[in-house]
Amino acid sequence: MRNHGLIWIFLVGLIPSAIALAGEEEKIPPTAAVIRAEATRANHDPSGRPLPLAAHWHRSSCPLDWQIEMIQQGHHLLPWLPTPSPEGKEEKGLKGNEEGLKQLRQWCMPFALVTGGQWEATLYDHTKRWRNLPAEQSPLVWPVEPIPGKPTMKLLSPFGAVEPWREVGQYWMDSPGMHKIQQLYPDPPRVLIISNNEAGRLRWHEVEEKSKRYLDKYGKGRDDNFKRKVVADGWTGRYKAMISGMRGVLLNDAWKKNSLFAAYNAMGPCHFGRPGFGSEGGWKKYSLVTEERVDPGPTMWEGAIPEYYDNHWQPDKAVFNVWSCQVEMMNYVFMKAEVYKVNPEFWFEVIFWDGNIPNKDNDRYKTYTALGFPPSPQRYKGWVQYGMWLLTPRVAREWRSSADKRQRWWEYFKVIVAAVDQVHADPVLVRFWRKGELVPNRARPHPFDQDIPAKWKDVDRWFHLESSTDPPRPWKLTTRLPVFTLARVISEKPRREWLVYAHAPMGDKRGVQIAIPDYGPITVDVSLAGSFYLAKEADKSVTAVGR
Repeated sequence: MRNHGLIWIFLVGLIPSAIALAGEEEKIPPTAAVIRAEATRANHDPSGRPLPLAAHWHRSSCPLDWQIEMIQQGHHLLPWLPTPSPEGKEEKGLKGNEEGLKQLRQWCMPFALVTGGQWEATLYDHTKRWRNLPAEQSPLVWPVEPIPGKPTMKLLSPFGAVEPWREVGQYWMDSPGMHKIQQLYPDPPRVLIISNNEAGRLRWHEVEEKSKRYLDKYGKGRDDNFKRKVVADGWTGRYKAMISGMRGVLLNDAWKKNSLFAAYNAMGPCHFGRPGFGSEGGWKKYSLVTEERVDPGPTMWEGAIPEYYDNHWQPDKAVFNVWSCQVEMMNYVFMKAEVYKVNPEFWFEVIFWDGNIPNKDNDRYKTYTALGFPPSPQRYKGWVQYGMWLLTPRVAREWRSSADKRQRWWEYFKVIVAAVDQVHADPVLVRFWRKGELVPNRARPHPFDQDIPAKWKDVDRWFHLESSTDPPRPWKLTTRLPVFTLARVISEKPRREWLVYAHAPMGDKRGVQIAIPDYGPITVDVSLAGSFYLAKEADKSVTAVGR
């Protein structure tokens, strides 16, 4: 279905000897071999970045046999299954995926285990084991004024006992369902074990009000930077203990070595620097930023899945506004670079959602239609591709409500799959995904410029290139941008090449002039679904790509 010829010749040699039986190679779809190679490729491989894969968060509407069929058709999906419940029977935990797991093993495929909840929440939900422990043994917030005979609040503490965190990790991985998965597939090349990461946790600005342990150790009156630091340090130690407990009870060395524990939003605040917070403390109130560290998430986890969510509960945020996912996610460029310096093999995905909740009055589809810009798969593709080419994630994953069936949102997820497949299919896109460096626009500051810590005042955070459709400045958060742009560059003077990507979320725009720094303006048409152009320094040519 797609031209994998050269890649396939190279990849045949990568098939593990454990499955390289006579005749088995011919049974492995070429796309499965590509998926394996990209999922196991190092972030800083000499050949360049790993090419992206597509995936979903939905476990029930996207069964493993359907995923396998998609891979056989030539789509670049990273398979996913639900994480078994710790107390469920092994049959229930696998939900009929036994044959699919056997197929994944035959192909030596990587896969993900997705947890709809959060493992550590069990520490306050499990009343028999952890909820009612005495103060010195409790992982929960111990109130400033405890009420005799009453359990502690359902809130985890960064100052509580550490051992329960290790125990809860063991509890989740030492289950009949997990044992069965490992027995069916004892030698996977890579397994992502993913948490929803939304447990109830003590916030840093609540420590004096709610935490007796904090007051006993530090007293009142410490500054905000100090509070954020000690809270972040506390979480780091406890989450590391939980992951250590989880890895420790995996059944063999292949699982221990090849498993990565990743979490939704474990990256840092996309609202870094955003003005407009009405509460005292501004954007920092909802972060753990210090003068030296943006966020502890990457030190707590081995991978992160930050959200690219057009939230239905934030009405001033929109796909065509300054306050948009496109602008927010520019903050992750410098954060990702910093994380890779500390942990070069940190797993980085992006999860997409367009704010569609059909039974809500503020459903994005309804609000955009009322504004005269109804949603469509084409606009979704343009918007998704901007996030992909801005951040080059290893996986483009989508979220939908667990009660929402695939038949309703398939036309939207399909464009994510198509966007990923397009990268693999087009040699120009392959080259720029592997090696292209993002081009900053240093002529303008990022519009989220409030109270930036000194360490990051001069880092590159603005990547929208000037275009003839840009409205006059100054911009507000609600200012509309008819076209979003970015570019990646490869090679050196005088033979540089730029891949320009632009999308027009309010509708197609013709004759748009885009200024490429250190090259000059180009004039192109920009579509709702997104447009790629290749500009060459040597001959000043501009050609369309990916059509």
